[in-house]
Amino acid sequence: MNYYETTFICTPDLAEDKLKSFTEKIVAAIKSLNAEITVQNDWGKRRLAYSIKGFNEGIFVHIQFKSELPVQVSKIETIYRLTEFIIRYLTVKSKKMKIVQRKPRKTAEAGQQEPQAQPSAEGNPEKKPLAQPEHKSAE
Repeated sequence: MNYYETTFICTPDLAEDKLKSFTEKIVAAIKSLNAEITVQNDWGKRRLAYSIKGFNEGIFVHIQFKSELPVQVSKIETIYRLTEFIIRYLTVKSKKMKIVQRKPRKTAEAGQQEPQAQPSAEGNPEKKPLAQPEHKSAE
């Protein structure tokens, strides 16, 4: 079994109905390649880490699918390339399917801020504190 994930980012000013029709077009293209959609998520509008084509935000859509035969990813990416409101896309082949379910973030306009996760070495047993280097004395 072959597992794939594709994520694309649209311009932030894209209308919701246009986004929905484009997502349906991508799903139809994936199904035409004899693949089965396992997860389809609209992650909503998110701030980008850096500016892409002059945009600081984008609308993220993530789709996971599987197929018995290898899929020609180039057919899906050709649709992305020819679509003017797609600012970035990525399709990868995974070794194992992991379900990624994320809810759209609440916007700051609503007056609610997201809690920031603080990394902690105590909560993760795999992370160990760095060992101090041994200094040799000049004897």
